[in-house]
Amino acid sequence: MQITKVEKQEKRDRYNVYADGKFLTALDAGVLAESNIREGEIVTKSELAQLLERDRFAKALTKAYSLLARRPHASAELGRKLRERKYPPELIEGVIEHLQRLGYLDDASFAREWIRQRGRSRGPRLLRAELRQRGVGTEATEAALGEQRDSDDPDDQADAIRTLAAKRLERLRNEPPEKAREKTIAFLQRRGYAFGEIRNALDALTSDRNSDRKPTART
Repeated sequence: MQITKVEKQEKRDRYNVYADGKFLTALDAGVLAESNIREGEIVTKSELAQLLERDRFAKALTKAYSLLARRPHASAELGRKLRERKYPPELIEGVIEHLQRLGYLDDASFAREWIRQRGRSRGPRLLRAELRQRGVGTEATEAALGEQRDSDDPDDQADAIRTLAAKRLERLRNEPPEKAREKTIAFLQRRGYAFGEIRNALDALTSDRNSDRKPTART
């Protein structure tokens, strides 16, 4: 087959390739640049098959970069989204490995950043569930949670739970006190906090409010 024409598509970074006067295929700009495809060149069926395979990889990689540009992803999460777009498993595996080598996919870093951003409003149980849902392995998750525990001041964590509890109780201020307390406990448990931590936070809030209500002694 002799290449008779190569022209850029209007709205995409891809090129239409013609052979023997007929449309042959479209190729990614990067794949085209790395190939010997030029007008007048002869291309064998074997060479064309290799180009098409590289082009499929380039398209999947472009889609992966597009997803990563929106927000970071865990490896399994990105793989799932590529599968939803009907890319074949072997192609997805190659894209994932390529991005991991480049450092664009790192589940350990993803877990640390996820916990750093959300750890002030979620307890360990919910953070584990969220990371598991995104395909992050247990080892990376527990390592990230361990780093958070080592770096956090226990008082700061207790303050965060009290703050969430206070906001919830304020929203439930028209409820009977016991009902409001029950709903607040359920809310904080859904956020992944342990019952003991929740109880301590509510007891501290109750103590603070009782102190505020005490009349000052007259002199």
